[in-house]
Amino acid sequence: MTVSQIDSFVSALKLFKEPVFHPAKASVYEELGIWAQKYDRKDLALACAQAASDTDEAEAEFNRMCIGPYRLTVPPYESVWRTGRRVLNNRFSAAVQYSYEEIGLAVGDMNEPVDFFGYELEFCYATHAFASAYEKEGKTQEAELLREAASRFWAEHLGHWAGKFLEAMQQDARHPFWRAWAQALSELLTVQHKDIALSNTMSGEETTAVVQPPRSLHGTKDSI
Repeated sequence: MTVSQIDSFVSALKLFKEPVFHPAKASVYEELGIWAQKYDRKDLALACAQAASDTDEAEAEFNRMCIGPYRLTVPPYESVWRTGRRVLNNRFSAAVQYSYEEIGLAVGDMNEPVDFFGYELEFCYATHAFASAYEKEGKTQEAELLREAASRFWAEHLGHWAGKFLEAMQQDARHPFWRAWAQALSELLTVQHKDIALSNTMSGEETTAVVQPPRSLHGTKDSI
């Protein structure tokens, strides 16, 4: 992909990840809505406008599906989707944390497990964004290492379950925003990673067994 195509993907991913972390902020829907209008995603643009006008409704629906306090209808964790069981902090989450630490990204203060969809999406965004910045500075070796890390993470982790998770959200969501968001994000990720084959092995699996409860992927220097 060209530099401009990668930058376009990074800009889009930055907008798509924000509703997961800040579903109560009208600005995240408004900014994504501007992107949707620019790229003629009318369904998403309309859904963004509706969510921005009543963030309580949009947040409540996200919480119902993915946060709680009741039984989650669409669990946002790799561990669940890869094992088919509602068990967290297993070998998949351990390998995810290894991938974060491998490139110096820290877990910060939030309370979700490391294999939370938002964190994995943030990793995807961060590696591509940092790689693009290095490329523009002429640091091609550093940029290539980050791109390799991004591709490897998709092949070993996110690529195995992102599509299934987003499809489940489309089917379960009662709010139009989350249906349109899931569909558009699924298409964005599919196009970006269409040439990357999935892997049945995971980096760090042989050295990592159990992850401790995370601090967060936000709020610390060099955090995702």
